[in-house]
Amino acid sequence: MIPEKPMFFVKGETITLSSQLTSYPLKKNAKITSVYKIGAGGIVKTYKSGSDYLLTKDGGIQRTVNSAIPDFSTYNVIFDPDGMFSYTPQNPPFPFFWQVMIDYTTGTDSTIHSQSLYLSDTLKSKILSKKDLSIYSIGTSITAGANTTVAWYGQVATEIYPNFVGRALNKLYGNHVTVTNLAVGGATSELLTANVNKIKADKPDLVFIEFGMNEHDRSKNMDEYLNNIEIDVKSIKASGIDCVIVGFLQQNPKWNNESYPRSVYFNLQLNEIAKRNGCFFADIYKAFGSLPQTKLYTDILADYIHHPTEFGQKIYYLTTMPVFLFDDNVTEMKLLSFVE
Repeated sequence: MIPEKPMFFVKGETITLSSQLTSYPLKKNAKITSVYKIGAGGIVKTYKSGSDYLLTKDGGIQRTVNSAIPDFSTYNVIFDPDGMFSYTPQNPPFPFFWQVMIDYTTGTDSTIHSQSLYLSDTLKSKILSKKDLSIYSIGTSITAGANTTVAWYGQVATEIYPNFVGRALNKLYGNHVTVTNLAVGGATSELLTANVNKIKADKPDLVFIEFGMNEHDRSKNMDEYLNNIEIDVKSIKASGIDCVIVGFLQQNPKWNNESYPRSVYFNLQLNEIAKRNGCFFADIYKAFGSLPQTKLYTDILADYIHHPTEFGQKIYYLTTMPVFLFDDNVTEMKLLSFVE
């Protein structure tokens, strides 16, 4: 008798549906179990199979003609004559208002390879001996959780990658983890410099450092910012605090303020800073670059430009977690199960 293939559960993947066209989850051979949208106050609107959507045999999903699911075919971005768009408060509209969430099972899983060699022996020992941990995060609107669902409705963002890491460490090793988030929307690495002394005085076990999204645009001196980041990383490391440097994704290349070569350059230099200083580099650019680009800006980003949805925050989380794993036996689906 052939053993049944194990199935894994994915919760809350964000997706848009247009007219009666078929859309697909990121994982192949998915079996969608529910479709819903979370609104103000955490109120969940659940959509009905048959009346709101239909499932296809190959794992896809379609809106019905009279569906209550927002129709993404009505989404409209105003482009300039050169095919690029300019940002205004009304343009582009936020895909968030069209996105719904799907839960599904899938037989697809992958192993996450340990990168714990970048952790100090002191922090490894604290984790494995189940001691209380303090994690700080500092960065831009992404680390602040901009455009995640709770943030839309005026609450402090909780479904963000530093918090996910804290939950996972508790599930994996039994640590009580306190996460302190110093991120500010629109910040550059000047925020890090302004908080270095505070971070060193508070002495957390580890700090996530996420900058670059706001420094690489066409008007900024990238090397000056990069140099300052490295100075601050060295200072924090010298105080006995572990650092994880978090890269950033490719912003929508059709935004007229985005520069693809500068995005690539800044991420490469962040990686080099991490290598020179013995820090783990969470390669967000690579992780998001591996996703279907037709889905990235409409389904996984809430603002069509660079702010990840809660599910996008889970991709950040999966990309930062390897440094906390001490063997190669942990899988992507196991890590996702800790934060569902």
